[in-house]
Amino acid sequence: MLVALGIIVLSMLPFLHDIITERGEGVRSWIPVIGIQDILTDKDGGIMGFSTYRIFLYQFFQNLLIFISLIGWYIAAKGKRYRFVLWVPMLQAGYTLLIQILNARTTVYSKPDVRFIITIVISIIIVLNYFRNRRKKLNNEQNQQNSF
Repeated sequence: MLVALGIIVLSMLPFLHDIITERGEGVRSWIPVIGIQDILTDKDGGIMGFSTYRIFLYQFFQNLLIFISLIGWYIAAKGKRYRFVLWVPMLQAGYTLLIQILNARTTVYSKPDVRFIITIVISIIIVLNYFRNRRKKLNNEQNQQNSF
């Protein structure tokens, strides 16, 4: 039951921007002003590279939903043979979230070719690590059988 509730709450995460902001007007009047919007506003008047706070929140919550969902899938896939591969999209989603939080969308780290190279390198490292660990595990099992 708790998992179902968590999934429902996660599904609503991208729509929090509708609760926090009003289209064309900014933050709703009942939301306490704690200065987050001022902190995130850059010198051009944009919010972390986005044109409005509403768009920033939507993108942030969407990326957060993807990241948390992938972590949940990774946890639920315990014992499955494909589990190690989930690290690739999980790290990609985390990287995207980090780029957004650090306001690095216009830097070289956010360009498609850099992201593609990072994805390929991470994929190769994860696959090699999987097969190395699997070989170690098989060797340990074989050594234990030979010792009896």
